[in-house]
Amino acid sequence: MKKRVTMFMSIVSLLLSLPCYGAETVDCVGSTKSILVDGRAFQVNTYNIDGYQYFKLRDVASILAESQAAFSVSWNEAENVISIIEEKEEVLAEVSTDFSTEPKKALFSSTRLSIHGQEVQLPSYSMDGYTYWKLRDLGKALGFQVEWEEGKNQIQIRTIDGTQPIYPEQYQTLLGKGVYDTLNLPKKSVRIP
Repeated sequence: MKKRVTMFMSIVSLLLSLPCYGAETVDCVGSTKSILVDGRAFQVNTYNIDGYQYFKLRDVASILAESQAAFSVSWNEAENVISIIEEKEEVLAEVSTDFSTEPKKALFSSTRLSIHGQEVQLPSYSMDGYTYWKLRDLGKALGFQVEWEEGKNQIQIRTIDGTQPIYPEQYQTLLGKGVYDTLNLPKKSVRIP
């Protein structure tokens, strides 16, 4: 009898120590970040969660709209899934939504995400009715590079593969760095307008 009570108490204490899926909240702080997408500058509202920047998909779609990584976002209510598709529709950023730089609580989200028809599992958080994803995870899933420039306090997104022209702003940033070495491309594939 004593062994059963001890075993029961051990199981109960183990179960109580496990976090409930979907109920985990974390602290987050909002800020507006400077982002360069292939040399073009944008200001985007983000939330810092555990040292990473999290973004709304529609905001990311908006800043990538004229890049090689452009995509559209849609909500399928019947299947309860957010879909990312290659069709490039005009996307308006939702920067007008309630945004605050005051500390908040974000709830771990189980929102389903489909990229080009295939469901993927990417960690996300929900706040104020919106879901936020880590920019680096989105970059890996959608094929763009994300870099952090500490000295400039700036995020850089690179989508150029050498077949598209380089924008004048990007050319200016590459001057003196060796265009071919910086883009890691063969010399004949770079076209500068």
